[in-house]
Amino acid sequence: MGGSIPFACQDWANTKAAYRFFANERVEEADILCGHFAATRTRYDDCTGFGA
Repeated sequence: MGGSIPFACQDWANTKAAYRFFANERVEEADILCGHFAATRTRYDDCTGFGA
């Protein structure tokens, strides 16, 4: 987190793939994050009531 894309990807092929992914107009931030948000909501719902 906070590092450069080339550093995170570790080689040129992965770096190039990452840049292509980010440049793809069909990729939407909300689509990428919706699974994360759903899992977060599930974890929250599962723990509500404990110590509240």
